[in-house]
Amino acid sequence: MLAQLRAVRFLRNRCAHHEPLIHGFPLPGQARRMGAVEGVETYMRVLDMLDRDLADWMVDDSAVGDIIAHRPHI
Repeated sequence: MLAQLRAVRFLRNRCAHHEPLIHGFPLPGQARRMGAVEGVETYMRVLDMLDRDLADWMVDDSAVGDIIAHRPHI
């Protein structure tokens, strides 16, 4: 779970600083980049581990799922 929490923190920092996610974001100490969709999926897994009701509320209240579903494919 620690790796998932780190990934969520890095995603949050990228979003908070308005950095582009189009090509993913680097995970410090790793050679790969995590894509925004994978980051959101990781975020939702962490929420589900912490509180299933919170995860359900986030799915119902957030537009992120719809945005991802209708994103342009490059």
